[in-house]
Amino acid sequence: RSALRNEHGLLETVQKVQDAIEAAMGKLANIVGRYAQSKVEAEAARCKAKDVDDLYERSCREAENEEKFLAWLQKEPAFGSVEQAAFYKSFYQTQCFMDRLYEEIHSQANAWVLRNSS
Repeated sequence: RSALRNEHGLLETVQKVQDAIEAAMGKLANIVGRYAQSKVEAEAARCKAKDVDDLYERSCREAENEEKFLAWLQKEPAFGSVEQAAFYKSFYQTQCFMDRLYEEIHSQANAWVLRNSS
């Protein structure tokens, strides 16, 4: 019985850890999505792009600047402390961040062109 209770406690702990990781990943994905959206909207307004590929390329070039990301992040409600800034700076440098950023920019550029193609 003791082993069974310990196993049940372990499963509950694993579930809590998994839930916490999923919530944290959701927050990170949300931040990446908002950053991508801000870059697409800024580039669309600046260059009046109608072509998805052009808007995508221009937005990616702007988004690939780490200092611009950190400056944007400081204006976000998610930004809070020096420790968070260090975390986001490290996260920005990962392939995971860049892959998600490019996916989000592509999605946002497509949506923008569809909304404004009339």
